[in-house]
Formats: sequence, structure tokens, C-alpha cells
Amino acid sequence: MYINKLIKKQVMLILATIVLVGILAVTTSFAVFEETKSNATDQKMAIGDLDITFTGGSAISITDINPMTDSKALTQTNNIYTFTINNTGTVPYSFKVSAINNPSYTSNLLPHQYIRYSLDGGTPSKLGSGQEDFLLTSDVIEAGATKTYTLRLWVADATTYKLPNSALGQEIHLKISIEGKAGSGWLPSNFKDRILASNEVKVPLTTPGSEVSAYTKDDIAETSTYNITPTEQAYYITYGTGYSANGTNFNLTGSAVTSGTYANSYSSLVGKYLPASTYFSFSNFSSSTAGTMKNPTNLSQVYYVVSATSSSITYKIITSNKNTTEALLASTEDDYGTTFYFRGAVKNNYVEFANKCWRIVRINGDGSVKLVLHNDNISNADHPCASVNNSDTAAFANYNGSTYTSTFNSSCDDNAYVGFMYGATGASDYASTHANINKSTVLVNLETWYTNNLASYADKIADTIWCDDKSVVTDTTYNPSNSSNVTGLGYAKNATYYGATQRLVSASGSAGGTGPSLKCNGELSKITTKIGLLTADELAFAGYTYLVTESISNITVYLQENTGSEYWWSLSPFDLFHGVVARVWGVYGYNGALWYLPVQDKDGGVRPAISLVQDTSISGGTGTSEDPYVVE
Repeated sequence: MYINKLIKKQVMLILATIVLVGILAVTTSFAVFEETKSNATDQKMAIGDLDITFTGGSAISITDINPMTDSKALTQTNNIYTFTINNTGTVPYSFKVSAINNPSYTSNLLPHQYIRYSLDGGTPSKLGSGQEDFLLTSDVIEAGATKTYTLRLWVADATTYKLPNSALGQEIHLKISIEGKAGSGWLPSNFKDRILASNEVKVPLTTPGSEVSAYTKDDIAETSTYNITPTEQAYYITYGTGYSANGTNFNLTGSAVTSGTYANSYSSLVGKYLPASTYFSFSNFSSSTAGTMKNPTNLSQVYYVVSATSSSITYKIITSNKNTTEALLASTEDDYGTTFYFRGAVKNNYVEFANKCWRIVRINGDGSVKLVLHNDNISNADHPCASVNNSDTAAFANYNGSTYTSTFNSSCDDNAYVGFMYGATGASDYASTHANINKSTVLVNLETWYTNNLASYADKIADTIWCDDKSVVTDTTYNPSNSSNVTGLGYAKNATYYGATQRLVSASGSAGGTGPSLKCNGELSKITTKIGLLTADELAFAGYTYLVTESISNITVYLQENTGSEYWWSLSPFDLFHGVVARVWGVYGYNGALWYLPVQDKDGGVRPAISLVQDTSISGGTGTSEDPYVVE
């Protein structure tokens, strides 16, 4: 295109390096996307007993620069800058790496939203907006450690990112700033980075889509020691390299039997898991016969081996307990890259924004941060996240005075009505039925609430692509609700199940289908708005599961707070039951179960969700209810 032809050699990126330690600063220049200039490779400075060496990579020379797609940019070798931070001192060093404007240049600058970057092969993102400084990463480097980073920079694809003709001839003058201090207490102000800096990313004990209700070994401080008799020392031990939750019980993963007797294999058991029942007994996990496997499934508890000798074993007891759940930040993939989501009884994901309290659901793959309402704060309290302001309905949007419940759609006798947006009723094809033309009742009410409460904050709220997954289950044998005459066609009055249902419900009607996903299916399922609802898949990742029996109780999931006994809507279609009742997924507040409700039901709570833009900054807070993150 025109701009692609003319922008060659018109955009100049000068990358310089600044290292700030305490009050000392040294600068050295490198050329990027320009002719190579001489450079010094090592800048060394010392403060107290902290000695930091910063090593800059060699300069990059590029003679031909065009806007390019993200996928192409990631394959290039001439847009890379590598730098290393080496801590040769005796104390940890907290640092942040930012891209900042070179103050020597103040005019004719290309806005940063048209500059793309990838750090260490991560998801490509824009370098902020306007000309502001942009935090690339933050970390702590231990004494004696070395960290190396690889930065790619390029100009955004003209078509995808609507690069204006005004970009022709504009320049880019940036510096990489590394700023820090001795110690490990520095935390970034960028919201996404603060969340990641404050939470270790862990692998969930329970599989998303299943119930959150189990200890992790890190939750347990107490250990016990068992003295092993000479007879027991001759036994072969069944062990696992890990475990997974099975309802309220456990299954070992990587199960095997020791190659030798306990006496000559005990050291290999450290860090492994042993099968058990209600008390420690060698009979539960050992045999005098080589190669004999003890039962590794449906265990009421497991033992984690902390240490072992030839005559004793020290262990932690891991038991299922509905009153103690996992609470963690985990990761998976969405359509845009790696997403980080909170799961379980989380207590450090409260956010104060727009005089309301929110909970962090996840960091989206594009770097924006998705929030869901926690307290609408209709009383205008000074501290909306404080527990003293909780109530059974606080998490819902009062879109019309005190009204916080809504139908999803006013009618239910057509496949169209499962949609957050929908097309024509009575249509003879799928595309016409699910075209995103008409707004659902709940979307209209959400937008009313947005206009009344959030419109003045629009620059901080991302245009989010919400996944209203209208993909259909074409397998007509899949019928967990015993609907009649299932066709799976997805239009008019054809009985149809939708994608989220198959992911969360087995064919027999039990919890646990193919497993939740944060990737969306089909363009008709993607709706771009400032405000939406959480999907059933997001709720499953948070810790909810499909209701099978009344014994299921996910009331410790962080999203339960402030919902009382209310049912509240999700975004995701469930089915057109018997071809006459459109149903949508949601959550029952009284027992924390994923379930469905006819779309014309008037009792569904409206719980808004938004995403804050990637470059959102926070002014403070630790994320607790009494000290929430505060958006600037």
C-alpha cells in the first residue's frame, strides 16, 4: 500500500542505554534502524556493596524498514537488541526496564501506539500510546546472578493497526532505561506488571472445570516422621510424581513402583507422593513383591515425602478439605497469547476504580486486565472494597435505580435468543440467526449502567472482544439434558447445544466435558464493546464447576463474595432446550455452581465486566480488600 512504499528509510529509531543505580547514571548510545555507531559495551557502577554491570549488545544496522505484521517481525533477525544485567555484588537488585523518549528529540515523533515490540519472544504488543514512557519489564536479580533480555522493535503493520499517512517521515528516538535499587522491594506501577510481580504463577492442583477444594503441599507447614521397621525396609514402594484432584479425593500422576526395596531406594522417594487412606500405614503403598502396584486412584489423602533415611521417613499429609481451597494465579492461552487467571479463594485481587470495587479475573493475552464488578457502591462509600461495605447484592449493577436483575432476552423460543447480540428469528440458516445485529436485553442494561457510571473513564477501558460462543455441537448424540429432537443446526427452533456446554458437561450429564477454553470459536462469536459479562469458561477457570449434585459447593471461589443467593448471568449460550427454551449459563450464588437459566427469566443478576487498557498504572495498594489496588 501507499504508506508501505513511502515509509522506507523514513522512520529512524535510535536506541540508547541509560543505567540508573542510586544517584549515578551513565549513558551510551547505539544505533538501531540506522548506520552503526561506535559503542562501549560495559558500564560499571557501584553503590555500597552492590556492584552492577550492564552489558549492551552490539549495535543493529537496518537499511530498509517497512511496516510489517507481527508474525513477520518475529522472524526477522535485524530488529533485535540484546542486553545483559549482571549482579556481581552481594545483595539482590530490584530493577525495571523501560522504553523512554530521548529528551534530545521533541518534535516529529511517531506515536508509540504504532511501534510494536516483543521481549524475550513474548506476545507482540504496542509500546503504549502517545509519547509516554513504557515499562517493558521488572524483576529482581539475585547476588551473583545474570539476566539477559532480547528486545524486538518494529513499525506496526499499516493495514491492521491503521497507520496514518502522517507517519511518513516521522521519527522514533528511544532510550532503554534500567532503573533500580538494592533490595527486592521495588514493585512496578504498570497494573499488569504489578499483578505478575506480586503473584507467583502456579499450576492449579484441580483441573479447571472441576471443583476447587484441595490443599497444595505449600499450604502445609506440619510434618510427621514414621520409623520404618526392618521388615518394612524390604518392601517395594508405590509412588507418584504428582497428583490431581478427583472430586474430593486424589489420583496420583506419574505413578510407578520403586526399582528396589525401600532400604536401597529411599533417597529416590524424596519429593514424591505416596498413596494413602485415612492414616499412615505401609500397607497402603508398599508390597513385599517386586513390581506390585498399590492403588494410585480415588485416594482420601496422599503423603508428600519431605526427607527419608534408611530407617525413617518425614512427610506432609495432604487431604481434601472443602473449607481450604487453592488460591493462586495460573496461566493458559487465549486468542492473543498467554493469559494469567486467578483461581480459588483468592484474597489479593481487589481493585478500586471509578469509585467502585472490582476483582481481577485475568490478564488478557493482549496485556489488558479484565475486571468484574465486586461492589457497585451505590452508597458512595469512601472505601468500596472494604469488607464493612459488603452485601448480598453488592456485586451487581444497579442499572436503573435499585434494579440489579434482568432478563437476558425478552423472548426464548428461537436459537437467536441465546446471543449477547443476535440476528433474525425464524431464519433458515445459522449465519442469519446469529448475526450481531440486535442487542440483548442484558447488553442494553449493561450499556445504560456504563453510560451512567463509566463513560468518563472511557480512555482507561479497552475495546474488548467478548466471546459470545455461538458455536454449535454438531454431534446429535450429545444430549446431556435429554432434550428432544436434537439437530444441532443452531437456527430457528432446532434443538441445539452450544460450545461451552460440551466443554463443561459430559455426554452423560456429569461435570467435566472436553475442558474450558479461553479461545473463541468463529467470528460471529466475537463482539467488541467496552462492557460485557464473564464467559462460562472464565467462570470455570476461576473455580466453578457444573452442578451435578447438591453436595457440590464452590462457595470459596473469590467471585462468590457479595452475591448472596442470587443467580447471575454469564455471557455463554447453553442450549435451545426442546427447540423452545433458549438457556444461558450463569452461577447460582447459594452454592456456587455453574448452571443454566431460561433467557427470559427476570431474576438473573447483572454483573458487569470490563478490561483496563494495557498501559494502566496504579497509584498503590497490595490487592487486599482493605488495601486494594488503586487505578490512577
